[in-house]
Formats: sequence, structure tokens, C-alpha cells
Amino acid sequence: MSRAARAWAVARAWSLDGAVLVSVGLAVAALLTSDAYVELPFLRNRLAVLHLLPVLAGMALGFPLVDRMPELALLAPRSPMRLPALRMGCLVLVSLPVPAALVALGWSVGGASTVLGFLGIAAASAALLRLWYWAPMFAVLVAWGYASPDRWSGVAGPEWRAPALLALAVGGSLYVAVEAWRVRRVVRGVGAESEEGRAVDTIRP
Repeated sequence: MSRAARAWAVARAWSLDGAVLVSVGLAVAALLTSDAYVELPFLRNRLAVLHLLPVLAGMALGFPLVDRMPELALLAPRSPMRLPALRMGCLVLVSLPVPAALVALGWSVGGASTVLGFLGIAAASAALLRLWYWAPMFAVLVAWGYASPDRWSGVAGPEWRAPALLALAVGGSLYVAVEAWRVRRVVRGVGAESEEGRAVDTIRP
């Protein structure tokens, strides 16, 4: 199998192909609903759809971080931190159409960077809760709707970039650390059950 074919197979196993479609779809939706408002039962006032888009993007793009094929990490001959770090980095690249669309609509770079911040929160939630990562993200969506007046994020200053990138860095690092810990735990468990009773790596080739 060629390197390109292996990369495509891994991307599909990680659901990155679906994430690309979701990201582009959200970007197109942002461009088409730039002046649309929504009324939600748990929010007091109408809010612009764009105002909720950064949290929705983090929620929708978090699904590739839920490991559905753990055998890929278990069989990898390299450091167990490499694959989740690569996975997180690829997801960040895949998500860039969304902040790009917000900037094209006149948002400040600081405001658009909140997409990456919420992606970091989704990564931390996925590391700790797996398929239930969406539950805290829904709570974040409600809090975001309550805390910020309409279009506040759109005119956010450059000082917003630092907290957003910090949330991405912390959430991404937590995701990588937890996923690597899970792999090491399984490897040690299998090694402990080996004939010699030692923590021997018996999974990886």
C-alpha cells in the first residue's frame, strides 16, 4: 500500500473525510445565514446564528476525536502520543474553513479564533467522556448564549486570540495525554498477563 493510500485509510478511520464535509458545510451555512436570527427556548433573547456558530462548530467537529478504531494506536510501532497528536493537528486544519468564513463576513480575527477555542474544549470533553463529549458542549452553548450579547464575538478584539489559542492548546494537550495513557494502560495490561508476568509490550509488532 502506498503512503497516500495509507494516509487516506487513516483519515477515513478517523472520520476526517466526514469532518471536512461538516467544516465546509458550516462555512457555507455561515455565509448563507449571516443575517439570520434564532430564538431558542433556553435563551432569553434572539441571537444571530453566527454568534452561536463557534460553539456549534466545536460540537460538530469533535466527533473525529472519539476513537472508534483503537487498534490503530495499539498496533502503531511508534510513541502512543504521536497518533492522537497527529489526529488533533489534522482536525485543527480541517476546521479552518469555519473561522475563514467568519473573517470573510467581517468578523475580527480574535472573534473568529473562538472556533479554535471551542474545538479545544471539545477535545478535552472527548478525551474524558468519549461519545458523551457533546453533553458539556451543550452546556457551553447555553452559557455562551447567556453570557454574550448579540454579535459580541464578531467585534472581539485581538486580545481574544490568546484565550482561544490557550483553550485549544490545553484541550488538545489533554486529549493527547489521555489517549496516550489509555494505550499504555492496555499495553501494560496485556504485558502483565504474558507468560513471564512482566509489563512486556505484546501488542505492537
